Amino acid sequence: GARTAFVGCVGHDAAGAHLMDVMTREKINTDAVARGNDPAGRAFISVDANGENNIIVVPGSNAKLKAGHGVEIVENSKVVLAQLEIPLDAVIAAFASARRAGAVTVLNPAPVRDLPDELLELCDYVVPNQVEAQHIGGVARCLALGVKAVITTLGANGVQIDSTEGSEKIGSIQVTAVDTTAAGDAF
Repeated sequence: GARTAFVGCVGHDAAGAHLMDVMTREKINTDAVARGNDPAGRAFISVDANGENNIIVVPGSNAKLKAGHGVEIVENSKVVLAQLEIPLDAVIAAFASARRAGAVTVLNPAPVRDLPDELLELCDYVVPNQVEAQHIGGVARCLALGVKAVITTLGANGVQIDSTEGSEKIGSIQVTAVDTTAAGDAF
């Protein structure tokens, strides 16, 4: 029921048209969705016998998103959530605008890559999985740079919440995993 907007770039291909149709049907504001000349981004996913996945991301048009795109949407938001399928300078610019406007910033650092201090300093919350948490320098680095909380998803083991006020581990509901694709995104 929350008003939701999407800032990004999709291709002028069939996949881009499909994505625009889905967002329109779901009443997502697409005013800040650019239409690029490259194909829409893709994620190719393989799932093993335990339901764990490996994902290969081909960013496509999302890789062309310019810093500052969609700033009007960002500045009028209460919460700004970003992931890393767009250029880092676009995420940094969005979070800087969000911070100036008093919005809460949430970063899902996937697909994982090295993160500059400048970006982490603009994050209120970082939500990595275990591999991403190690790659970005761990909880201590994030908290030292001003992140309010690091919420590390642990798959079948639940979630670990770390902040300057302490740590808490919350278990998960036990299920037989068939496919973990998008579990972190859904979380």
